[in-house]
Amino acid sequence: KGQARIRTQVSAAHELHHLDLGIEGIGVNLLFGRTEAELVIPEGVTARTNGANVRVAATQTGTINTLGVALGGAGTVGGAGSILVNVFDRTILARVVGADTNGTGGVVGATLLTDGGDLTVDVTQNGTIEALAGVVAVGGVAGVGGAFGVSVLSDTAEASVEDVLVNTALDVPTNPARPLVGAGNVEVLATGEIELTSKVAAAAGGGKGAFGGSVAINVAEGSVTTAVRRSTIYTNGLRVDAFVDNTLNANAGALAVGGIAGVGMGITTNVSRMTVLADVDGPTVRAQGNVIVE
Repeated sequence: KGQARIRTQVSAAHELHHLDLGIEGIGVNLLFGRTEAELVIPEGVTARTNGANVRVAATQTGTINTLGVALGGAGTVGGAGSILVNVFDRTILARVVGADTNGTGGVVGATLLTDGGDLTVDVTQNGTIEALAGVVAVGGVAGVGGAFGVSVLSDTAEASVEDVLVNTALDVPTNPARPLVGAGNVEVLATGEIELTSKVAAAAGGGKGAFGGSVAINVAEGSVTTAVRRSTIYTNGLRVDAFVDNTLNANAGALAVGGIAGVGMGITTNVSRMTVLADVDGPTVRAQGNVIVE
């Protein structure tokens, strides 16, 4: 289980009689991490649970809360800027895998017997980024204020069963003609839940001219994968499920007031390009009930 939290606050304020220009508040948050849970069965080895359930699970949670504020004032020209950059780049894996201990390039005889118990391989990855940037710039002649916030999430999550024989049937079937009656279930599950929220605002005022601009950008990419690869599965039911829930919120506001001219501009962009894959690749599957791949 992995959990990380980052909280930052940056602020700056300047007041000059003639000129005040420059970027006042900069915040950069980078969160990297790797979480793994593995059940490794060497080739030629049989692992038996005698009816107990097997669960291989990994959870990863990350939170970034960041605030940037900048104030600038001058008798002639006042300028202020705030920049916030937040990045997630994490990996989470859970798997049951056969190991090539002989170095032949293939795995033979790696076996898991549950005698009616269930097998669950599960990953859950959560991420939250909240960013708030604000700017106020005032000048006797001109005021220029800009706020910029960008949040990028590039995560990888995978749950898999690979290169192994899994048999959840009872050691002594109650119905020899239907040996999978009473067998356990096999589930391979991966869930990604992401929330990105960016709020930026800029205000500028000047005796003659003013410009206030704000930009908020959220990008969610990466992959969530569930897979059964090169394995043999005997089970009551098989479920291979990959699920992603992305929420992207971007808000940008700008206010500019000038005696002659005032220009305000707010731009927001949300981009989601996640790869979600539930894959059953080259296995042998025998099931008493449903086989669900979604």
